[in-house]
Amino acid sequence: MINEVTDMLQRTSLTTPTTLSEKAVHDISGALKLLLSDVFALYLKTKNFHWHMSGSHFRDYHLMLDDQGDQIFSMSELGSSSSAAGLRKAMDVRVRLRSNAT
Repeated sequence: MINEVTDMLQRTSLTTPTTLSEKAVHDISGALKLLLSDVFALYLKTKNFHWHMSGSHFRDYHLMLDDQGDQIFSMSELGSSSSAAGLRKAMDVRVRLRSNAT
């Protein structure tokens, strides 16, 4: 069975058909890597606040930060078109923020 799968994978092209140039694919991949690293850093910071919360409103903030962490983490899942659309919007905002900063 494993040999059959290996043979099939060797015969099958794993490239994704696209009309984008190789440079465009490289540029988009680089931008998505940067965006994904920012999303993951935000997720870790949110979880850090979630676990180190104290005070009179502990439960409310703890639950809110847990929900926010879950939402941020779901942004990194590219499996659905809605997540990809959300990432595109976030990337557009990031590009606009960067261009305004310079």
